[in-house]
Amino acid sequence: MSLVTCPNCKAKVDLDNDFCPECGYHMFNFEINTHEDTFHESYDDYHSTTKDARPIFKFLFFLSIFGILGGIFWGIYQVILQENPTEDAKPVTYLIVYLSIGLLIITQIMSYFEKRGRGQNH
Repeated sequence: MSLVTCPNCKAKVDLDNDFCPECGYHMFNFEINTHEDTFHESYDDYHSTTKDARPIFKFLFFLSIFGILGGIFWGIYQVILQENPTEDAKPVTYLIVYLSIGLLIITQIMSYFEKRGRGQNH
């Protein structure tokens, strides 16, 4: 015996019942919408929110990843592989990596709000 919660009165109702015994609410009152125009609108919403990133977001994403990796490798080269590393290498490496991580986070936030805004306009 599977129980579901009535959305109207919050009573527990057997899954086999079509109506809630407490309040009479029609439990499974929904229709599957198979209209072709609705399908195309739903697909367009999906496509615009998942597949259509602005080129600037893609560019900033790859720039930030490149900066993170470049900063790490530059820091490794300066601090570990050179015999006489400069004292400036560590702070500059941290600066490059932190700025790149910040750029990555900002890009992801901007991209999220851009996609979210486009999804609500349709």
